[in-house]
Amino acid sequence: MELLKPNITTFVGNQAQLLIAIRHGIDHIILDDSKLSIRSYTNDFDIPHFEKLGLLAIEARQLEPTILISVNCDILMHHRHEDLLLDFISTLKKYQLNRIRVQDPGLIPFFKQNYPSSTIELAFEMGNQNIKSMEFYQSITVRQVISNDVSINNIQSMSDTLNTELEVQVQGPLLIQYSNRRFLTGLDQNKTAESKETIKRIAQDDQYLGRNFNFYDNIHGHFMYLYFDRCLLKSIKELYKLNIKGWLIDCRGESEAYFKTSLKLYTAARNAIIENNNWTVSDSDFKSLEAVSTRPQRPGFFKVNKTDQIRRKKHIDLKAEPVGTILDSIKEDIVTIELETDLHTGETITLKNPKGLEKEITISKIVCLDGTLTTKGKAGDLVQIPWQKYLAPKVKLYRPK
Repeated sequence: MELLKPNITTFVGNQAQLLIAIRHGIDHIILDDSKLSIRSYTNDFDIPHFEKLGLLAIEARQLEPTILISVNCDILMHHRHEDLLLDFISTLKKYQLNRIRVQDPGLIPFFKQNYPSSTIELAFEMGNQNIKSMEFYQSITVRQVISNDVSINNIQSMSDTLNTELEVQVQGPLLIQYSNRRFLTGLDQNKTAESKETIKRIAQDDQYLGRNFNFYDNIHGHFMYLYFDRCLLKSIKELYKLNIKGWLIDCRGESEAYFKTSLKLYTAARNAIIENNNWTVSDSDFKSLEAVSTRPQRPGFFKVNKTDQIRRKKHIDLKAEPVGTILDSIKEDIVTIELETDLHTGETITLKNPKGLEKEITISKIVCLDGTLTTKGKAGDLVQIPWQKYLAPKVKLYRPK
């Protein structure tokens, strides 16, 4: 089977981004207006029309006549959006923009009724994980975006089975939570759910220091992003063999340097892997991307989705005696354990966390819940020990036999 030449796809929300995309040889742009594009950073909320989209399309076609243009409309539709959507459609018709990207399936019949010549790209933020539903949608769409938590083996099955354009995100922040509610507006008593100002926050995981999760809040709702970016530069060979039509680079909200570096590296990688299927990214190129990013760069579920795997207990001796499970952990203070067997001060036991990390710890002190010291905790008791690194909720404790 002859492999497709993937088109490099990215979001464009203004002229500067358009020029960068064109200069880097992007094949497919997605025009972005924050009134209907829920994760956009373009701040078009006060502009009462969509002329920007048409003007960007005109310039794109002048600079690169063969470029593929889509327009993003990934709101979850409510009846209050209907007039805005009809205005949007008028602009699309005026500028002959007929390829629309949605995540709400209810918008498919809406556009077909009000704009019959339109074609639809279906881009669920957190869906499209099974072939049966994708088989249904391929009859009414021209492209489907595969969910970011689908791993390579399942993507291959989709590519082999489906007769439609498929797209996968190859670079950029990973959305892991979305709600139409604005959770962050409560941080400021002067803001309401109708406030047009965007709120951004970073929160660090108390149990895993250094994992900084980004939160983004606008009139469309609340968004939470993973602490690392999806980056498939080191997986280009496997990615190319999947025969996926679209490689999406999502740099919305990122720096211009991140945008330029990502486009440069992936267009070069795409061209190189077509010429030489053994091509791999150089360390210097990968480090150039790390240098302009504020987060780690990882494959992000592409190689394996661990929630689909049976975790192998290859290090803990199967004959090891369970000691207990950590119920609560207060950093640099105390840890509460539910004991399955007796525990004594001075003994050394092994912990194993949900990620498979193993570490020996020595029990220096045991405290009962009433605050009294003891040298022995009994099976069934709840006891507390001094906090140590890696002692987090759900961690299992074992005693080697």
